[in-house]
Amino acid sequence: MLFRSNDITVSSPTVNEGSTYAVFSVGVTSGQNISLALTNGSAAGGTTSPTDGTVDFANNALQYSLDNGSNWISYTAAFNATLTNGATKLLVRTTLVNDSVPDNNETFSLSVTPTGGTAVTGTATIKDDGTGDIFNTDGTTRSEEHTSELQSRV
Repeated sequence: MLFRSNDITVSSPTVNEGSTYAVFSVGVTSGQNISLALTNGSAAGGTTSPTDGTVDFANNALQYSLDNGSNWISYTAAFNATLTNGATKLLVRTTLVNDSVPDNNETFSLSVTPTGGTAVTGTATIKDDGTGDIFNTDGTTRSEEHTSELQSRV
């Protein structure tokens, strides 16, 4: 089966700098071979240890989930995105660095490339003003968790 780049979508999350992760939602056709890459924008990637404002996200800690965030796999090379557990999308996350430097609206990008195709890119915006999503370890946001909690009470 031939897959085209237009078979892929990548979200552009707005994330609170206090969130442990930035999570991208990637629409793929199950079974597609893809590769992932993070790119600096106004935000700088690096290791998660400096908190002096020189690093905003971990460019060495990319992980993906094929099962709605139940399990995370460290990304090392192109892989076959075979979705499981009823998943309809691939989740991709990287660790954010919460530093003490006020630096609102910094961006970085995730590119998803199907084998033999063209990259599709989503851009994350890191908010340092108290707004933006805070992601749970399973890739949901606190607001999604709260909505589910309220719905289960009805």
